[in-house]
Amino acid sequence: MKKMLCLVLSIMVCFSLFLPVYGAEAESAEIEKLILIAKEKLSIDDNLVEFRNYYLSETEGGKVYSLYWESKEENTYRDISVTIDKDGVIINYYYYEKKSQEQLSFAKYTKEEALVAAKSFIENIDPAKLTEIGEGTVSRSYDGSYTISFEREHNGIPVANNYLHLTVESDTLKVTSYSAGWQKLNFEEGTPISFEEAKKAFAEKMSYELFYQVTSKDYENVAHLIYRNRFDEGVMIDAITGETVTFDQMYEQARNEKAMLAEDAVGAGGGSSVRLSAIEQELVEKVSQMLSKEKADSIARKVTEFGIDQNFKLENYSVSRQQTGEYVISLAYYKESKEKDGEIAYKYVTILANSGQIVGYSSGRYIPYDKNQPEKPDMPAETLQKNAKNFLEKYYSEEFAQMAEKEFFNERKGCFEYQRLVDDIRVYNHGASLRFDVKTGELTSFNLQWTEVDFPSVETAKSRDEANEKAMELGGYVLRYVPVPDGDKNITAQLVYSLEERVILSAESLEKLDYRLRPAAEKKVPEYTDIAGHYAEEKIKKLLENEIYLKTDEGGLLRPEASITQLDFFLLLDAVIWKRGYASDTESMYRNLVQQGYVTQEEVEPDATVSRIDGIAYLLRALGYGEFVKIPGIFRCPFSDVKAEDEGVAAVAGGLKLVSGDNGLFYPERAMKRAEALIIIYNYMAR
Repeated sequence: MKKMLCLVLSIMVCFSLFLPVYGAEAESAEIEKLILIAKEKLSIDDNLVEFRNYYLSETEGGKVYSLYWESKEENTYRDISVTIDKDGVIINYYYYEKKSQEQLSFAKYTKEEALVAAKSFIENIDPAKLTEIGEGTVSRSYDGSYTISFEREHNGIPVANNYLHLTVESDTLKVTSYSAGWQKLNFEEGTPISFEEAKKAFAEKMSYELFYQVTSKDYENVAHLIYRNRFDEGVMIDAITGETVTFDQMYEQARNEKAMLAEDAVGAGGGSSVRLSAIEQELVEKVSQMLSKEKADSIARKVTEFGIDQNFKLENYSVSRQQTGEYVISLAYYKESKEKDGEIAYKYVTILANSGQIVGYSSGRYIPYDKNQPEKPDMPAETLQKNAKNFLEKYYSEEFAQMAEKEFFNERKGCFEYQRLVDDIRVYNHGASLRFDVKTGELTSFNLQWTEVDFPSVETAKSRDEANEKAMELGGYVLRYVPVPDGDKNITAQLVYSLEERVILSAESLEKLDYRLRPAAEKKVPEYTDIAGHYAEEKIKKLLENEIYLKTDEGGLLRPEASITQLDFFLLLDAVIWKRGYASDTESMYRNLVQQGYVTQEEVEPDATVSRIDGIAYLLRALGYGEFVKIPGIFRCPFSDVKAEDEGVAAVAGGLKLVSGDNGLFYPERAMKRAEALIIIYNYMAR
């Protein structure tokens, strides 16, 4: 082994001494073009940043470049990254500038203005995409910026997994991030079945079913009666034929079609005033002296001790800059043995991009389990299924007598699942699962889930037809294109009817449930119906514009004069002060509040009303004044009705203009109204 290592090292040294420098003029010109495109379209300012690095990745899908700029000033942290393909299409853009930590404040610009800015950005960098997107959705992020998303559409029909995402600063309208998940697609032709026909197909072939499901909390088990999708797999309705289909089935079919795709190139924007900086020019000159992919491949294959023969396929080629400033080429080779099915050998080679010196090599081999044994055919599925039943009957006969085989849309080789039955209703997460080696019949895994619990009656459950209607309504049953690759670079967008979300429904009320089977929290900004003419109306509307709100009762009632509960007040603080949004898991929220010292365990009373003094005290703790307000004798309290121990809280709240009082009165023990809580948050954001 030592002799072999010495030989390899000797060969590397020889290469470092005798390899000539090879040119890569074409790549140099390509990098120069792409840097200029990025600088022009994204207005990258040489006075603020300078070019640092680039990374090239090349696979069968083509070349993709990652370009990086960093701040020129030592004391300023600013960086820009751009991902761009060889045709100049910008795939990702990210701008970051470190700013001092600021509190959440009101947006200077509206959502509508941010949407205009986003569309203007897209028009500048890739105007063709504007013709293929919908209206877009805008929401305010917890850091105060706007998040804007566009879904791709074709003939007014949405295209799955094709989108544009942007982040726009709310105080400058500057776009700080852009991401394009955009595929080159052939769109399926044909007339889709009507929505009514699609709904009928859903009810007949994908129908929601009644299940029991057991949840556990604090060692207590509760059985719930629910409706959920019949299959765990993502089953859809082919919009042309009306038959059920899965993505895997569409993929297998598409592999045989291999349609040619049209591709529009994006020009380089010649004649622009944008120029390369000195650093970028130096980079381009270096690239022009680098090895081409073909030459690098040739160098690696010439080292006979590496054994990279023609059976090894070059699967990946990339160029990157090391911390030392040197550029290296990384090559990854793979070979699959035809004689030994599934056996794969791989080799990695690293070469200095300018000199051609080999500086790294590794190899390995993946041999599937038991490949040294003679190849065996798969055992019949019926035999494995019989083995599964024999195992359960032998060791779990009582439980197995109460089970039925779980329904799956797709065949699952060697895997068997049985679900518990209670009065002919399946228990979704109770039963047994087994997995067998399909070659040997060996049991490789087994799991049993079974707890004793009282099951509710099915008499209160809504009908299946009602459940299907509600599932399609809440889950978003829509016509859309689904991109399906054919295994040979081509992607066809096929028309299907599918659920955007496979919701879980309460069987009694058909209310949407979360994964813990609790009512799913709605994160939609409400429209209050009872604030017209209220003294806080304008401030409450301003908060709504910035997505700060209290949840409403049925009918959009805010109930501004009602007392606020501790839970609702903490949800406000969670969204505005800690910028974590409106927590759906309130138990975790409270746990975090206790751990961080914002509230004691004794103070946790979610349903209790909050007094004015306690609410302000919670807010000041969140702002970091918790210990400060306890210092005795240093505060001059402007309110005459505050107890001595609370003077620090009231004085700091007044000094920060969170509250103003009423003729010198604070009314500390009075329950805080919901409108008052919103006004306090408004005062905090406006100061």
